[in-house]
Amino acid sequence: MIDKSYPAKILLFGEYSVIHQSKALAIPLKNFFGCWKKNPLQAHQLEQFLAYLKVLIESEKQFFPFEGLRPFIADLEQGQYFESSIGPGKGLGSSGAFCAAVYQKYFQRSDHSLLEMKKALSLLENFHHSRSSGIDPLVSLLQTPILCHGLEKIEVLSNDISFEDLYQQTGLRTWLVDSMQTRRTSPLVDLYHLQCENAEYLQQMLKSYCPLVDQLIGNLNGADSLWVEKLNQLCSQQYQFFAQMFRPLNLQQLQKRRENGDYFLKLCGAGGGGYYLVFEMTPDSLCQDFSPTQCIDLVSTLG
Repeated sequence: MIDKSYPAKILLFGEYSVIHQSKALAIPLKNFFGCWKKNPLQAHQLEQFLAYLKVLIESEKQFFPFEGLRPFIADLEQGQYFESSIGPGKGLGSSGAFCAAVYQKYFQRSDHSLLEMKKALSLLENFHHSRSSGIDPLVSLLQTPILCHGLEKIEVLSNDISFEDLYQQTGLRTWLVDSMQTRRTSPLVDLYHLQCENAEYLQQMLKSYCPLVDQLIGNLNGADSLWVEKLNQLCSQQYQFFAQMFRPLNLQQLQKRRENGDYFLKLCGAGGGGYYLVFEMTPDSLCQDFSPTQCIDLVSTLG
């Protein structure tokens, strides 16, 4: 029997703003994935997670019945481990894929609603991030695009997002760019919450940034020149509101590229390293700033 694989994810839009009830759009990225493997030499590799899981089962019995623990322990003793090509600290949901695999194999119930699945997955992923939304593992579990209306209303989309269509409609070619630096999500989220203690900053987020996110997601399928201008505005505001999340990239260079209409680079998750999302308007402008090994063409990869 071949175990199911669990893909990476891309957060197209909604970084941080989803905390304030904006929309967010996340999609699976099947270029990278993880799956269960067995090797006796790998026995007890997940001991720390197992200890966390035992505590979770005691406190959250409605999501994690005790019956799921025994086979999980037995499999670990036989050398089960999670093999993944999703680089940790890259913002593509490495921990989400792992938690989706744990949930589906040992704890998933047919009577769980979408929100209950998301809640259970967030509890599992708290082991890695301390404050997970559950969106990443849900995308990996369902392997389909998910539209969030804030954090408490989610919608499974029946159609994939077509980057080929976006290219044909707007001339924008979509890329993932690897900053070649890993990062941790929790400190970045903590930094954002600290920034929101500034009333003026929070007001700008709510009145200016969040509506842009909603408009870009809502009009993605019919993207046109106005959509491109909204994307331009979004990137400009990201460089203002999330400047520290673009390290180690050269923010001044990104601004110049945006102003020239060469490409628009935005966050793809929490930022601070890992992968970023790029919409290229001028052909070959991206390769002038990044090496080919850093770039994944989503038009040819996902269509």
